Amino acid sequence: MSKIALYGGKRLINKKFDLGATYFKEEEKAVLSVIRSQTISGFVANNGPKFYGGKKVIELEEQFKNYFQTKYAVASNSATSSLHSALFAIGIQPGDEVIVPSVSMSASAAAILMCGGIPVFVDIKKGRCHDCSCEKKIELEKGCFNINTSLIEEKITAKTKAIIVVHLFGVSADMHSIQELASKHNLKIIEDCAQSPGTSYNNELVGTIGDIGVFSFNQSKTISAGEGGVAITNNYKYAIKLQLIRNHGEAMSESFPEAESNQMIGYNYRLTDLEAAVAVEQFKRLDKFNDRKIKLGNMLTKGLKKIEGLDTISIISGKENVIFIYPIIFNADKIKTSRKTFVKACNAEGVPMVEGYTKPLTRLKAFEQYIENKNEFIVADSLNDSELISLKICHHYNISRDDIELIIKAIKKVSFFFQSQ
Repeated sequence: MSKIALYGGKRLINKKFDLGATYFKEEEKAVLSVIRSQTISGFVANNGPKFYGGKKVIELEEQFKNYFQTKYAVASNSATSSLHSALFAIGIQPGDEVIVPSVSMSASAAAILMCGGIPVFVDIKKGRCHDCSCEKKIELEKGCFNINTSLIEEKITAKTKAIIVVHLFGVSADMHSIQELASKHNLKIIEDCAQSPGTSYNNELVGTIGDIGVFSFNQSKTISAGEGGVAITNNYKYAIKLQLIRNHGEAMSESFPEAESNQMIGYNYRLTDLEAAVAVEQFKRLDKFNDRKIKLGNMLTKGLKKIEGLDTISIISGKENVIFIYPIIFNADKIKTSRKTFVKACNAEGVPMVEGYTKPLTRLKAFEQYIENKNEFIVADSLNDSELISLKICHHYNISRDDIELIIKAIKKVSFFFQSQ
């Protein structure tokens, strides 16, 4: 067994991977067109055509309506803004409780506080062994890393008004169970699809299943425009409220009595045509981006599946997972070293790998006052502390099949080294 680079051996991968967003000549041309038009933002805070934004903002919204087959799409300057606007649109008031998973980007819970609401955290789920003949290897099931629907109902009270569902890592949460609970308890559903544009759940696109779906154009996302977001819905009243909160609604709420928001204060959540122009061109490639990520993800799964101690996602068919992050469950007993050392060793070989994903929301000081029992988030804490390894390699357009083969080879080299000691 050859010595690993961490202990003085030869590094396997010498290239530096390009893990940034990829832009094309079409984006450049679109941005130049906006600049030459002399109108970078088409918004004006009055009741007229410019209330709805510039040409590129409107074009972007039309793209979303057509792709997701929804009646309304409202763009904003970030997905965080869209989440806040969505909670406002469904009527979240100070003191209202909103259920949210224990693991997500912080904005999923912060948006609740922005409305004066109370975040109620629910642990996530990991996976289960479906087949006893698989040598106890965990198969990461549907809904893995997303909210554990079996734990939601016990958190519902008379104050509960909504559930924020986060489709983390590119895979859908268990929307059937969530819909049943929402119907039973008269709750609204907001889908946070920042990491999962194009993901399907039972042949329905995520974002179209709940009351409002929210998407992101942040620099790191599949559709990258630097910043930006879109909320989609089939509810006219919600759409009007989303538009009012985006564009100084206090100045014109009387012009939209159907929104029933005469006392509202709006925000400046407006998206410029520069960002919208980039997002328009990026969105045209969404299916192409996702198809490519799935192929690379399946390569990783096939290449790593026989390594004892590394449990990977299943082979993807269709679009039930569009791979934002490729997660691996690490078993220190089987690999025979700690996760920290394993990741360091893979990094030394040239693999862009990190421990965990992001600190669970239930461990952030901003939310600690809303947590009664810190010990109930067993899966979130276990994944964060010792089990989860994240690879974002499949997400980037500049990564090739040859790169994936190198990464598989490097991970195997490190795994077999420790297992042979």
